[in-house]
Amino acid sequence: MNLICYLPAELPANHPLRRLVVHGLPQFTRQVYEALPGLERRLACPGEPGAILVLAPHDARALEDLVALGELCRSRLVVLILPEEQEALQRLGHRLCPRFMTCLHRAATELEAVLDRLANRSVDIGEVNPDSGGGVGLEAEVDGRKPWVGLVA
Repeated sequence: MNLICYLPAELPANHPLRRLVVHGLPQFTRQVYEALPGLERRLACPGEPGAILVLAPHDARALEDLVALGELCRSRLVVLILPEEQEALQRLGHRLCPRFMTCLHRAATELEAVLDRLANRSVDIGEVNPDSGGGVGLEAEVDGRKPWVGLVA
């Protein structure tokens, strides 16, 4: 399975999220982009319907730029990593229709479990989990707790 990742240059090389994406996750083929123009060119290429898009914008402006990419992002499974836990960022992030959303300080501990789960199951968008308020199910606990924002349909 292929991961298309946006980890901006502002994210330090020794950050746990960058180390996980670049050096971990051996079951995935990774393409990492540090700038939005490169990511946009990559997303404009057709194919890879099963690719997972991991987006970690460094601030609200970068998140707005990702939202502006529109269908290029929404046509893939999106895992969104917000820079902070702010309600305004969460509202904006939902415009990307992410399958999973978390924040930067928890991302490294949650990301591997979420990606494994997404890669190992077939997503049937028509199957709605009634216990999740209409979302499609990633209800698993990560490190003993449920994610603060789970999958959405």
